Amino acid sequence: MTHRHTDHFTPEQFETLREAIERTSGIVLGIGKMSHLDSVVRERMERAGDKSFADYLARVIEDSSPDGERKALITALIVGETSFFRTPALYDVLQRKLLPEMALDSGTFPVRIWSAGCATGEEAYSLAIVALHTLEKRCAEPVRILATDLHAGFLDVAREGIYPASALRDASPLLVMKYFRTLPDGRLKVSDEVRRLVTFEQRNLSEPFPTDAGQEKFAAILCRNVMIYFRPETTRRVVASFHERLKENGLFFLGHSETLWGISEDFRLEERDGLFYYRKRDERGKAVQAVPKRTPTPSAARARPSPSPGPAIVPGAAASIPAEPFRTSPPLPVVPPMPVTQGPAADSVALAMAQRAESLLDSDRVEEAEAACRDAIAMFPGCVEAEYLLAVLYRRNGRCDEAMVHAARALLVDPLFVQAGVEIAECLAIRGRRGESSDQWRALLKMLEQPVHFPRLSPATGMTASALREYAASRVR
Repeated sequence: MTHRHTDHFTPEQFETLREAIERTSGIVLGIGKMSHLDSVVRERMERAGDKSFADYLARVIEDSSPDGERKALITALIVGETSFFRTPALYDVLQRKLLPEMALDSGTFPVRIWSAGCATGEEAYSLAIVALHTLEKRCAEPVRILATDLHAGFLDVAREGIYPASALRDASPLLVMKYFRTLPDGRLKVSDEVRRLVTFEQRNLSEPFPTDAGQEKFAAILCRNVMIYFRPETTRRVVASFHERLKENGLFFLGHSETLWGISEDFRLEERDGLFYYRKRDERGKAVQAVPKRTPTPSAARARPSPSPGPAIVPGAAASIPAEPFRTSPPLPVVPPMPVTQGPAADSVALAMAQRAESLLDSDRVEEAEAACRDAIAMFPGCVEAEYLLAVLYRRNGRCDEAMVHAARALLVDPLFVQAGVEIAECLAIRGRRGESSDQWRALLKMLEQPVHFPRLSPATGMTASALREYAASRVR
């Protein structure tokens, strides 16, 4: 019979464990991640046969070998489900527009691409397949892909190149037939034609880039849903390293909810057919600028603000709240403000739920993320972060009308919650309502003349009003 562990971490044990994890990998687990850590540790304890957290903690602290329990725990914490051609919009825009442009800009083949945090290789092979399918008539070796990950076991799987059929559920039958071989047990093996384009290496992104790598430059770097686990200062250091390794005008791809706002001003945000990515700025030798710390948003309950502005995120004189900061046509459904009665304790619990929803969304566990957001709203109807995440979730799934409703609910609770306005503007653009979207961006620019509120979530860490103002200005048509 499986032994069920009913004891819990003490605060001291949690702190010791997360410090060991950060020292080894650079991954930071905030207090909002405690429930996730608890769940993963219980699974690892079952495998190890440890009967108490104290026993397991001793094992993790003592066993730091490459194949030891500490590395196994880190792997279990950060790895979610993956598959080929995940985020189809990425590969569609790469095939139709960005890869041909990169090839033209490079002038010679192969085009160099780095898949950082490649896990078991699906992303790297997907890139190689798209490049072959797009450019093979021009060159037999259109790309060279460096694929790196922290976990040696994942890289072994990637080098073998054998996957269950379920990993190709998003792939077209044509690509499967052309670039994979079916094995007797039903699994699929990546063709040698594809495998020769990818080199797998073990690297820890939180450590300095190897000096023996020379000055190799890349036309594009993909690092999706990796840096969400880092502290802001670690993220800035890693992004600076990526910047150095990109060619002039090189492209940088992040995960769905990741952003460089407040992290680096050496990239500009671009959009192609709904796909957002960053491009290295044209200026040469520009260093990553230090970003001033923002004033923390209070954790106390957010009731509907009075006419006087709330706590400042950046220094600036107070200004009156625009009477109609966001106008849409046809108008959004009228959503009456929900009563906010539970108080600071409920707000704190709801925020932790929203932070868990953020982690689930980063791992593409969409249904679980949606449920966590709704639990947060049920706990504390004034949780604007949960409403905002629902807006993000629905926008990504093409449900823009629902996304705008949740963004509007967030604005009803807090008219200075600027990211809700961003979601409305983006949804209008996706719906083809470009003029209205531009109007929304103009309203955002006016809103940013006064102190605004950012989400208390990891993508907002270090975010500045000036960075958002620059982006909003670029979206006005």
